[in-house]
Amino acid sequence: MPDFILGGAMKAGTTTVWSWLARHPDIGMPVAKEPRFFTGERGLLDGGAPDAPLRSGRYGEGLPWYESLFQACAGKSVIGEASSRYLHAADAAGLIRATLPQVRLIFVLRDPAERLYAHYRHEQRTLPGLPQFPKLVRDRHPRFARYLADSSYGTQLGRFLSVFDRDRMLLLLTEELEADPAAAARRLFTFLGVDVPGDLSGLTARLNPASVSRSRALNRWLTSRPRGHWAGRLPRPVAELASRIRRKLVAANTVPEAPQPLDPALRRELVDLLGPEIALTERLLGRALPRWRAV
Repeated sequence: MPDFILGGAMKAGTTTVWSWLARHPDIGMPVAKEPRFFTGERGLLDGGAPDAPLRSGRYGEGLPWYESLFQACAGKSVIGEASSRYLHAADAAGLIRATLPQVRLIFVLRDPAERLYAHYRHEQRTLPGLPQFPKLVRDRHPRFARYLADSSYGTQLGRFLSVFDRDRMLLLLTEELEADPAAAARRLFTFLGVDVPGDLSGLTARLNPASVSRSRALNRWLTSRPRGHWAGRLPRPVAELASRIRRKLVAANTVPEAPQPLDPALRRELVDLLGPEIALTERLLGRALPRWRAV
């Protein structure tokens, strides 16, 4: 069972941190990222509400299924998993505390207005008919409510701090990953109590680039398969091969999208809406975040 859990805001850089962890020789991780076990929330694509998360949680799979994901991690000093969903799932903190009371928590946070806009652009590939961003904000579309909730870090962290001590939690900022990946990695490995590699110069912190799908239908099929179901049951080499093939198919169906900066007027509106959450996050971090307030 995990010694640590990596979560964080969607489109904040959890995939980067997951890749750092997965390459460390003393750390064991499941083949599949995003098992989404510690939440039972129903997803939009499974018939959930219009402002629901995109995909359902998997708490209903049961603890034996979750344990099976870590069978190949035997012999590692530290074991963990990564599911960005846990930070914003309302039921995750309680479920994690009840199952793993001694677990360490790592969360990655990004400028909430920029994260919100990146989340919208990501879902444009999956949700046909999603209105243009200015209209989505102006009309307070149900998906806008989801994006806003997912950027409300103060509320999210508060749920975890109500059941976990602060010293069991490491908070990393996207801008810190980008500015000095080696320093961020040292903090990460020190927090987990594993050896810090002597040479971290090759680490990079690159957010998943904006892209569009050649075929939205194919993208939905490739990304909605229940990978966690087979990832824990197949032999690890077979599961890794299947995962690599899926990633290559997703990449082949994807083309880069030209940068589309967030309109300054819309950013100002988002920063105003998120102001109380930014203030609460600053108090929890014990530091000011002027970059998040800039317009």
